[in-house]
Amino acid sequence: MLNKPIRYNICLIKPDQYIHSLAFIELGELLLYSLQDLGFQSQLQFNQLTPDAQNIIIGCHLLNTNYIKEIPKSSIILNTEQIYADSTDWNSAIIEWVKHFETWDYSERNILKFKELGLKHAKHLKIGFQKELARIPVSTEQDIDVLFYGSMN
Repeated sequence: MLNKPIRYNICLIKPDQYIHSLAFIELGELLLYSLQDLGFQSQLQFNQLTPDAQNIIIGCHLLNTNYIKEIPKSSIILNTEQIYADSTDWNSAIIEWVKHFETWDYSERNILKFKELGLKHAKHLKIGFQKELARIPVSTEQDIDVLFYGSMN
């Protein structure tokens, strides 16, 4: 008997009127296209979990931790925030989510911090090139010396 293929649902958390969640789109797309390249069915949605898929949640720090008990236990948290450097309210929320779910993190320093806190199931997600995200046309004139992408805090 063949195993049923795993489906993935990438859930981007976007609270109402919070435009900064849009910064997660390309990370979500990178994951989406990478999973599809590996042969997995995948979809990307805002604020939607899919009961018959492996859910990957991006932006858990924007959710109230009261939702933890309502999220399928098989879900994966993809952490996007620095937790090693300070102790913001976001960090407290992230740590609470990480206590309950498998976690993927972009930062090896974050993973070390999780381990210091006794949370040993975080995995390093190495972020790399994805051909579908190469969308900016190459210009013959290189007129940008430094480009900052993000929000000041």
